[in-house]
Amino acid sequence: MPASSLTQRSPIPAIRDELHELQRVFTHSWPEGSLFGRLGTWVPRMDLYEGDTSITVRMDLPGIKKGDLDISFTEGVLTVKGERHETSAHDGESCYSSERREGRFSRSIQLPTSHVKMQGLKAVLSEGVLEVVLPKEHEKTPHHIPIDSPAGANGAIKVRGTGQRRRTAKAK
Repeated sequence: MPASSLTQRSPIPAIRDELHELQRVFTHSWPEGSLFGRLGTWVPRMDLYEGDTSITVRMDLPGIKKGDLDISFTEGVLTVKGERHETSAHDGESCYSSERREGRFSRSIQLPTSHVKMQGLKAVLSEGVLEVVLPKEHEKTPHHIPIDSPAGANGAIKVRGTGQRRRTAKAK
């Protein structure tokens, strides 16, 4: 049999279809409050960038309104919570396929630094993309503290256990 008459088909599309069907069964068969329903909650995709002066988080949130979001920053963790409200089929229509996720979500991101200027935080929701900019606070250089001798010690330090005094250089 000539090699040209044999056609090999990739198993990838079939596997992808099976995984999609499993996801559909697990995410649509149980109420959201149940264990299996919580496994099917959706998580928005996001990108995290760090520059010299700020950290930027961009999150895809199509269809979500500003009033349905809650953003907080505590101890180096940015948390975005929200809800995408259910859309219903039009009159006389029944749903054939539903892939868009609805319901509540929560996403917490540990930032690469906790040195953030709290007064400069800003968030903008535009065309389905949330952008949160967190300006970085410059890390302060360590402040060196000189060590002084106790008053009247004249630079002498008693060496324990010997009863003798050893002369040391005086602190400036």
